[in-house]
Amino acid sequence: MPGHVASHATAYQVGKFTTVYPVARGKGKEKEKEKEKEEGGRRKDQRLTILRILYSGRVNWITVSFSAIGYIMKLIDKWSGSMIRPYLLVVLLSILSVPVSGQENSGLSLRELSSGGEPRSFLLYLPDSYSGESIPLVFSFHGSGGIPQNQVTTTGFDTLADQHGFAVVFPTGAFTNSVTARSWNANIDAGVDDVQFVRDMIEDVAESVNIDRSRIYTSGFSGGARMSSRLACELSDVLAAAAPVAGLQYPDGCTPSRAIPIISFHAMDDGVNQYEVGENSRPYWRMGVETALDKWRQAIDCALANNDEDIAPGITMYAWNNCGDTAEIHFFVTETGGHTWPGSSSGSAVQDIDASALIWEFFRRHRLEE
Repeated sequence: MPGHVASHATAYQVGKFTTVYPVARGKGKEKEKEKEKEEGGRRKDQRLTILRILYSGRVNWITVSFSAIGYIMKLIDKWSGSMIRPYLLVVLLSILSVPVSGQENSGLSLRELSSGGEPRSFLLYLPDSYSGESIPLVFSFHGSGGIPQNQVTTTGFDTLADQHGFAVVFPTGAFTNSVTARSWNANIDAGVDDVQFVRDMIEDVAESVNIDRSRIYTSGFSGGARMSSRLACELSDVLAAAAPVAGLQYPDGCTPSRAIPIISFHAMDDGVNQYEVGENSRPYWRMGVETALDKWRQAIDCALANNDEDIAPGITMYAWNNCGDTAEIHFFVTETGGHTWPGSSSGSAVQDIDASALIWEFFRRHRLEE
């Protein structure tokens, strides 16, 4: 019929959202048709922009549910003809994109930072139960030539973190020694500053995780144990306790500012970091384990007498409990096990003790005094 205007609906689908827009057609309505087409295009573009932002991970999904997102989309459609629509879009997206402090995702994540002008990285593990409360932080340094992922598997600290509610940092070594380029500057040589790296990692984690500053600990294997020995000396005012495994040393010129508790493990048949220094010892292995233990005993003012306990056949624990402040030294020596982490699935590791569980039990008893 001449002059009759027919109406029908055209649907635009963007992702999971579908909205029906009325489109007018008829003789003498070309301008209206063109205007509607242009407006529909703008709406579609704006909807696509919203969805791209949503799916790009910029929205805090803890705060915003899918139902809320759908409601916001309807509001924008409702006010599609309003002059304030562009401003509404900007405001809503700004609100949605604000991060929530202390709500870092649980599980394992890669973190990168600049330390001493050098790019460095580490893995951060947060327990499944983490919801913003103050939690302890454990450092776990891999051995020379290793990688953080191997340290996660070797120690099982991620599982313990879920059970006991602490965070773990697995740093990446970048120092070149006589063996590898993936080690730690444990002997205070020229090169990367790994002590500053630890300070920087603490601050980086603290930006998104509520760290209990009185309960920060260090542990490590082999070269990582030597690094933990250095940190126990130079950061005794930052770290509550230290746990070197298969690599306890006493750094040159060490003068800890407080008596720091230490738990350590070593096998007498370790062929890499020998129990006693020999002619074939590597350049960085400067003293035997018992020599290092005695130096630490004196440094943290422990009495000469110690208690010893046979834990299992071929495994003895020596304890110095009468030390300065509330410090103590626990040392587990095994007749066998080689250069391994006790309780792990690595090679010839002894299975009668679990170094990781013993370390955490030791750590949890100690914190920095106010």
